[in-house]
Amino acid sequence: MLQEGTTIPVRFRPNKSKLIILSVLLASTIAATSSFAQAVETSHFEAITGISDKGSPLTQSHDVQADGTSTHAAATEQSVPGSRGSTASRAATSTAVASATASSTALAPVANVTGQVSLSVDGLGTNQASGVIQVSKPAGATVRQAWMFAAGTATSGYTPIDGDITLDGKAVSWDPTHTISNAIGSGNVAAEVTSLVKQKVDAAPAGRVDITAAEANPNSTDGETLAVIFDDPTVSTNNSVALLYGAQHPLGDSFIANFAGPIDTSNPNLKVQLGLGISFGYQPSSQYSTINVNGTELTSSAGGQDDCNEPDLVTCNNGELFTVGGLDDDPTNPPDTTCTVAEARCDDELYNLLPLLTNGVTSVTIDTVNPTNDDNLFFASLQTSDTTAPPPPPGPSKTLVAFGDSIAAGEGSGPSQGYPDNPGAYPARLAEKLGWEAQNFAISGACAATSGDGDSATPSNCTKSILSDELPLAVSKGLHPNLITITVGANDIQFGNCFQAVIGLSADNPCEKTKLKSSLNALRVNLSRSIAAIKQAYPNVPIVLTRYFNPLPSGDASCSLMPGLYLYKTIFIDKKPGEAAKTLTTGKLDSAAQDFQDDIVLEALRVIGKLNSTLQQVAQDQGTGIVALNFAGHDLCKDYAGSGSTAWVFGPSADLFISYYNRFVGDSREWQFTPLHRCTPTPQCDTLSVTDLKSYDKAGTKFTYSILFRSNDLPHLTNDGHNAVADFIKEYLSL
Repeated sequence: MLQEGTTIPVRFRPNKSKLIILSVLLASTIAATSSFAQAVETSHFEAITGISDKGSPLTQSHDVQADGTSTHAAATEQSVPGSRGSTASRAATSTAVASATASSTALAPVANVTGQVSLSVDGLGTNQASGVIQVSKPAGATVRQAWMFAAGTATSGYTPIDGDITLDGKAVSWDPTHTISNAIGSGNVAAEVTSLVKQKVDAAPAGRVDITAAEANPNSTDGETLAVIFDDPTVSTNNSVALLYGAQHPLGDSFIANFAGPIDTSNPNLKVQLGLGISFGYQPSSQYSTINVNGTELTSSAGGQDDCNEPDLVTCNNGELFTVGGLDDDPTNPPDTTCTVAEARCDDELYNLLPLLTNGVTSVTIDTVNPTNDDNLFFASLQTSDTTAPPPPPGPSKTLVAFGDSIAAGEGSGPSQGYPDNPGAYPARLAEKLGWEAQNFAISGACAATSGDGDSATPSNCTKSILSDELPLAVSKGLHPNLITITVGANDIQFGNCFQAVIGLSADNPCEKTKLKSSLNALRVNLSRSIAAIKQAYPNVPIVLTRYFNPLPSGDASCSLMPGLYLYKTIFIDKKPGEAAKTLTTGKLDSAAQDFQDDIVLEALRVIGKLNSTLQQVAQDQGTGIVALNFAGHDLCKDYAGSGSTAWVFGPSADLFISYYNRFVGDSREWQFTPLHRCTPTPQCDTLSVTDLKSYDKAGTKFTYSILFRSNDLPHLTNDGHNAVADFIKEYLSL
């Protein structure tokens, strides 16, 4: 982008093109070797040596001949930015690019979208602490994806790290899979930054949106590119936008783009546009890159410092030598492709590819070379548009977005995180029943808010949440949901630990009355905040909360698991082996186990009832729906053969053995519980495992008790349970 106050004469009128694209499918041809073909013509380029006082080699200039053509010949020693100092000669390379073999770092697509979409690209190179990078927003458009690309200054050995660059004060975290070394002694980085810019850009009016880009190490960072893909209602054609990233080798490299089908060059509305991003280039000088498209030269003047943040481009220096084809650039191809010594800005790196494409072509091969071996071509945008009306979106026409904890994520029935989607989780089951698409952002262990950004009474175990983790990720995807479901609250009150205490597997109970009251108050505050944030991100979208279910048997139904759990709690938790022995020897085990079952069911109902009352209150205050989940007859005790029902909750796996005897009586009993439903992935889902052995000898009575207990993701949902929850919600919505 040409900065305000620039005095360098330019050939192009500032004009933001609205070109956007045909269906482009990109593939980077990667070769096993990084070698490349080179054509050497010493009449065009001679080997040069020498170091200037700024560490720059001897530069070149154009010699204009009588017929108007030019050659690239060695020039006098100058102090020129953008050149790598070297005492070794560089091989001479022709400005006419031979077809090159793609290197392992050749440009490859990181984003490729089709539909009613448009693209805004801008760049910034600065040696100041910060500068402005812009986004051009069409009327009514919303951000679908935003990407940032940056490069370290050549020979610095520097690769930007997380937090080095901020956008309006928000740190950019680079994708480690896209962090690569370039061939000029530094590194290139890329990151999707949708979550950092979407809220501001979406809320802004149509036109230019200023974003402050700050660099922690401006002298070691040449610059950054911000590329924003919009869902654009002003677009009436079927367009495609592709963003490519990598590190073209300066001495010859290649990348390929494949079109969805043969192009029709007779179509007057067809547009195919290429933008390039190059760092560490400087003009006027003989630093240039030559670009060939399908074997025909497009330009031999690419590069320079067009997006340097200086009032006079000639004064730009290392650390701000940056250019990218984008805002305020013109796709008209440069008529003079050897203008690099005449002007500081003679090629704006935005091109029209149509004149170089033949009718019916199905792909485009782009060969690049930088004879001085010191420019870093690291980014390209490819846009196409045609007159075809946008096709209907592929797949389902409606989208369900889910937030919540491990119940919503589907833990036990697949991955512990719902995103990009756990097909076993109830949101996916519900979407399948409705013929919709599911986007499930639930995370195991998630709360409504974290202990860092929630109410002061939020438990310290709340390190992931809807508010700080799930919602920002969903917003970054640019979704347009038709329904939002939420299941959250269990982790906010540490229900897992409560449940273990209730059934006798732990002596610590975080659901003691005072603790529970404090946790529920925090949940009410945090969930209200989360729903308010969801409403702001997705106004007028229906939101449905789910209540929590009782995983234990209700009424007078007995559970065969209880005698063994009663004995375990009495012996190991309460440390009363004598009482256990008395219960056994007097034949009162069954009645004691039933009393134990009644006590834990009442306690579970107390905790779940207060949790559901809090959820009901929040739903009422926030105007959302709420669905009851009645698991009666499908509790965890039904997860064993002979139960006569199908369990919607995983039952634990347990082997229980007890023996006792004295001179008058002796007996032994064994219980083995193997659940019909086994959680997956196994055995990682056995989050609680207990192995204990206890011996007791008093007054002539010998007593031995052993237990092997595996939680089997208790009390999460079986596949049948997820299907039931989906049915409950579908019935509630009358869909």
